[in-house]
Amino acid sequence: MADSFEDRLIEFLKKIDAMKQRANRDQLLVNLPRNPCSNIERHDSHSTDLSNIIRSVKAWCKLSSGKFALEIIMTNARGFVEGLMLEEELEQLISEFDLQVKPEQNEIEIPFVIVAMTQSEVNDLSQKITSNQTDEFKNFQELTLLLQEYGIQNIVSHYSDIREEWKPFTFQGLSIKTVITDIFNSINSDNSRLANTSSLKLIFLSHDCLGEENDKRIRTWDYLRRLGCVIIVDAISLFHPQVLNKLLKAEITSNENVAFLVLSPVNPLDIKANKLLEEIIKDQIEPAFLRFNDLDKLCEIGIGDLRAMKRWFVSVIPETSENITKQNKLKNKEMLSRKFGKPKSVDKLWIKE
Repeated sequence: MADSFEDRLIEFLKKIDAMKQRANRDQLLVNLPRNPCSNIERHDSHSTDLSNIIRSVKAWCKLSSGKFALEIIMTNARGFVEGLMLEEELEQLISEFDLQVKPEQNEIEIPFVIVAMTQSEVNDLSQKITSNQTDEFKNFQELTLLLQEYGIQNIVSHYSDIREEWKPFTFQGLSIKTVITDIFNSINSDNSRLANTSSLKLIFLSHDCLGEENDKRIRTWDYLRRLGCVIIVDAISLFHPQVLNKLLKAEITSNENVAFLVLSPVNPLDIKANKLLEEIIKDQIEPAFLRFNDLDKLCEIGIGDLRAMKRWFVSVIPETSENITKQNKLKNKEMLSRKFGKPKSVDKLWIKE
């Protein structure tokens, strides 16, 4: 009889007649990250295929959604045993997994802020071009004409009511949320194979940081200034006065605990448009530009290529997570110091990192 939980799960799945069909085994992978799934060694034999699936998925451990990969597999299997005698056995496996198998892992939350216009904001900006002749709107009008040279005719379609659903022009139709989520899943998959590594949890705070509620916006930016975060900026959205103003009021772009990235709407090789954008960024967000100019790797400006952004994320997210961990340790030390006071004489309370 198989000893490990994954061995028993594999043997259970083999009992399900529907698993003899490749299409049904594919259904077990629904809602799992697509990149790691594509690396599973699939097999025509349902027995070997199920074994490969479970052993691969187990290694991914916890995903950025907070769920465990094996947990999703078992949830997907429910549809194949509903009303059968095997249904009770599956529920017992799920209960055992919840109570005994889930590894205890520390989770590090990585806050993200997406500074991108909503669709209503970009519509508002486009309408003001014809009626407003200030320099900022003239610059925006010049940019839209330059973008047309690169085949970008309709910028409105790339924006949504939700800032995280913004689709950068060089991302082949993918939203910024989809790309970042895939990267987190990949990092967590790699980390799960290493000892003493924490799971990273992705959280978006764009609405709180750029919304209309002043108190919530101030509290959130203050929290991020102390903790650290990743800020992704759509270069075009900097032409919207309200969006730019909310970012500048946050006074966060010079913070060394903050990873700051400005995404260009065109490939970096297309110099003419990027030159204009760089001048605008230099004038409008000088602290971030100085970090970029001083080669601070946590501050990048002008990435317009999906692969370049992925490389930047893989480098920056682990370091941002370390910064957040350090800040949390400092916070805990301060709380202990306030509670017990400063150490005195031989009865010192040593607070170690």
